[in-house]
Amino acid sequence: MNLKEKIYDLLRWSEKYTKTDMIYLTKGGFWLTLSKMGGMIISFLLAIIWARFISKEVYGQYKFIISIAGLLAIFSLPGMATAITQAVARGFDRTIKPIVKTKLKWSVLGVIAGFSLAFYYWWRGNQILAISFFIVGFLFPLVNSFTVYGNYLAGKKRFDLQAKYGLTENFLLALATATAIFLTKNVIYLILVYFASRAALHVFFYLFVLKKIPPSKNIDPKAINYGKHLSLMGVLGTIATNIDKILLFHFLGATELAIYSFATLIPDQVRSMLKSITELAFPKFAIKSHKEIKKSITKKFWRLFILTILAIIIYILVAPFIYKIFFPQYLASVPYSQFYIFYLIEFPASLVGITFLAKMMKKELYWLRISLLLRTILFITLIPFFGVWGAVTAMVIERIFIGSLLILFLFKKF
Repeated sequence: MNLKEKIYDLLRWSEKYTKTDMIYLTKGGFWLTLSKMGGMIISFLLAIIWARFISKEVYGQYKFIISIAGLLAIFSLPGMATAITQAVARGFDRTIKPIVKTKLKWSVLGVIAGFSLAFYYWWRGNQILAISFFIVGFLFPLVNSFTVYGNYLAGKKRFDLQAKYGLTENFLLALATATAIFLTKNVIYLILVYFASRAALHVFFYLFVLKKIPPSKNIDPKAINYGKHLSLMGVLGTIATNIDKILLFHFLGATELAIYSFATLIPDQVRSMLKSITELAFPKFAIKSHKEIKKSITKKFWRLFILTILAIIIYILVAPFIYKIFFPQYLASVPYSQFYIFYLIEFPASLVGITFLAKMMKKELYWLRISLLLRTILFITLIPFFGVWGAVTAMVIERIFIGSLLILFLFKKF
């Protein structure tokens, strides 16, 4: 028996205790973990470059523009990405083409919104923001419509290609950004390089993937409608994801926004890496029955909860050393980051929540938007009075006491 067969037998034996398809998890998990780890390293190295070569003021302006662009992404129907994964996992490969066309048509609204913001800031005499938002509007369709190649590969369970292409794209984007940082300290040029690079890379990989793995002729007639529902549900999520940075910029200025951005940097990267578990679960849940899902997920939840608590404790202990070594310019971010990491307690519940997406449970998904509405209200209420502390507190409260508990309550009725 060779080494490969021994590993295979060991993984099958371990399934008695993990109650999980360990072959699938190892194959897919390896590539997704590699992608997440690679992306985390790239983001970390790029953050070091930002911290050392760009002032807090410029970085804060940059993050503000990125956050507004993220808010405008509402107009590109981001929920279509999940609809593609769900459709492709069930054999409706060609659904990707009408969905991309739909995203392109709706992106016209994003172009109009970007140009409107450009005109507003030009009228207010802020040429930097005016030109920046013109760039955002001009490149909006290309940046936001062709990102779905990764979802297509996830639906095909080609996690190896999803990891390789995603990691390559992240590396090239970071390389372009780092080059721009070394050549200029001007926000306009930094924004131009970032969005132009994203647009070019998204279009290239979309065309490349469809040529490498041509879709079948099957189209899910329900996918576009489902994607629109998900996009509508995601409006509050998009607002909640970006409004904290917008409010901090408005009330406290670019410097405080920069400090907040570095406080959330590592916890968000850890969350992104943990998210690979839910990405692996999604295609599996899409083809399982409700009864099978509920039976298998309960024990996994408690295992994930224990691992998450351990990760939080470790981060709180090592965070001061990480910032002192790598981000000495942002030591003020440390206490915020140590508190912000508690929002990861929500992660085990997010695995439960992926069930609602996989089974197209629109009612439950709409209910989950309530937590995002409350997060937004908390941001609006707390940030003007407590600044950065208000932002991190709002996130922790919403994720622990609202997001997690609501997901578990809905799942119990599942």
